[in-house]
Amino acid sequence: MRNKQRGVTLIGWLVILAIIGVFALATMRLVPVYLESMKVSAVMRSTKAEHDGNRSTVAKIRKSIQTRFSVEGINIIKHREVKITPAANGAYLMQATYKHETPFIGNLGLIVSVDHRLEIAR
Repeated sequence: MRNKQRGVTLIGWLVILAIIGVFALATMRLVPVYLESMKVSAVMRSTKAEHDGNRSTVAKIRKSIQTRFSVEGINIIKHREVKITPAANGAYLMQATYKHETPFIGNLGLIVSVDHRLEIAR
């Protein structure tokens, strides 16, 4: 009589659990990076809402970003690193570009590139 094997063996379960563990660890490491990125995005959206169509200057926009960064506790990017440049249509282009590195396993790390862009009408 032949015995048919059914189910997953112990080694199979260990491999499956190891793969799930790696993804769970990556998720735990990336969630704070994602939340920080969402804070930066929220600051930029609220700055746009405040200054959109109000004939604001670059200095006023930058001061608003500085205040909001300090209130939100954003440390990964400084307010001076947010680029505010004139756009072709007379508006300002506000751009926050940075890389966030976080440790993963041993001496391996994860690098996340973030690029938030918004246009503020004058």
